[in-house]
Amino acid sequence: MTTGTCIDENAFGLLFAYHHIEDEEYALEREEFVKRFTAFREAILEHAQASPLGAGAVCFELGHALYFEIADGDQSVDLLAWLRAAAARLRERDFVVTAVLTHGGRWIDESARDLPRVSAPHPGLVLLR
Repeated sequence: MTTGTCIDENAFGLLFAYHHIEDEEYALEREEFVKRFTAFREAILEHAQASPLGAGAVCFELGHALYFEIADGDQSVDLLAWLRAAAARLRERDFVVTAVLTHGGRWIDESARDLPRVSAPHPGLVLLR
């Protein structure tokens, strides 16, 4: 719980949703699906490491999607070009994705420097049937 004050700041969000995740989960053997799901996640994270969004960028793992957030003004790249390049990397690996660039506000703890990295449990735990 935050004990200090929160402020509202402008931020960009970049969402990459694995569009056919449910179809592939039921069509593939479990081991094959886990490999495919892991490849989806790794492809996006490799892109983020090769071309960082900027200082203070965070990644939220949502299971079916990854969501990157960065404060407006902290970006070090053209975000639309970055989004398109990441989506192209996924298409090269035969993933159908929904990629969305958003802009809006986020609430942050005024005393905190960065948001924590938030993630789901290990993919193997999420993928239990």
